Amino acid sequence: MSVLLSLALQASPIPTDFDLARIRPIDFDLRQLRGAQCAPSADSTIIVCGRRRSPGYPLEEMERLFAPRRIVAQTSLGGNVTGRAFVESAPMDRGAVSNRIMSGIKMPF
Repeated sequence: MSVLLSLALQASPIPTDFDLARIRPIDFDLRQLRGAQCAPSADSTIIVCGRRRSPGYPLEEMERLFAPRRIVAQTSLGGNVTGRAFVESAPMDRGAVSNRIMSGIKMPF
């Protein structure tokens, strides 16, 4: 039923008169609203405002999360079995190099 409803809404004869080329830039500086509450606009102007929970960006947290390190594409497949994807380069004759994308399953025995 939801598929039929979405198709019906797409074929709706209701005209949309939104044209981004006709939208004028706002004539005031949002930085002047610092500390002011966001009030609804009288016309169709859209104002987006909000506050950060803490001052500034959490750079220490971002550095911890996104620190450059070796990326290992490996996951557990159940029990002691692991699967991984990796790349490998192997020299070939006449100086060519074969770059390969490999996948492997590892199980201790």
